[in-house]
Amino acid sequence: MMDLPWFPMDARRWLVGTAGMTKPEKGVFIDLLCYQWVNGPLSSIPSRLPIECADEWEYLKGKFIDNGGGTIVNRKLHNIRLEKESIVNKQSEGGKKGARIRYGSPSELPINTPTHILDKELEIEEEEPIKKKSATTEVPALYHRMAEGFLLKQKDAFPRESAWKQFDSRVIEGGKNLYLFHTQNDWTEKEISALLDWILVDDFWSKQIRTLGGIRQKKKGGAMKFENAKAASGDVKDDIGARNEREAIEQHERLKREDAEAAPIGEFKEMVQDVAKSLRG
Repeated sequence: MMDLPWFPMDARRWLVGTAGMTKPEKGVFIDLLCYQWVNGPLSSIPSRLPIECADEWEYLKGKFIDNGGGTIVNRKLHNIRLEKESIVNKQSEGGKKGARIRYGSPSELPINTPTHILDKELEIEEEEPIKKKSATTEVPALYHRMAEGFLLKQKDAFPRESAWKQFDSRVIEGGKNLYLFHTQNDWTEKEISALLDWILVDDFWSKQIRTLGGIRQKKKGGAMKFENAKAASGDVKDDIGARNEREAIEQHERLKREDAEAAPIGEFKEMVQDVAKSLRG
């Protein structure tokens, strides 16, 4: 019996070769081919075949040849089957020879007698990758949670897609900084999880983003220049005062746009550290 459950079939050759057959003839033909592949040459045609499929067999018997000993075969399928059997037998014999050389045993089956020490070494080797895997997956779980929550809140605060998408890489970096802060200050995982829960609730991020904008403007002197220009102009505006006011307004609006596009990672890190310190007390 052939161990391989399938035989190669050329779709184009099948369509061309069976173009003149009826559907019943094709059905009987493929059944006979499958039977030959599994069991070898057809020893005899089933007694019912000439009776029930007389017309079909009258056409199909031209597809088979005499194989001797009262058997018939389809020549092409028979040659393919012999070729596959030869390959399988060679592979089997090669495997047995390799086993005899490797284990030095005259028998065809390899002898495996592992010691207790070998078993212990194998157990250690199997456990080690599992420990490494758990260690590497611990860090991303913390800072990706921070990144996801920040992005969602940022999208609510600034609906324009082009604005909040720019936060992706910076937020992930901010999450890493938070994790480093947690490790350097000897935080427990429970404490860092509590911090994340507190940060990601309500409208925390939308409020903090506006606060960041104010901080950035003060650092650049934009807010101060804007207020001074307004006070200097008064009711009677001279050319210098008007120009200063226009410049201040333009700078003020530009800084607001920049803050809406992306929050600086340094300020993000400082803010998180301040929140973390106050939370820990």
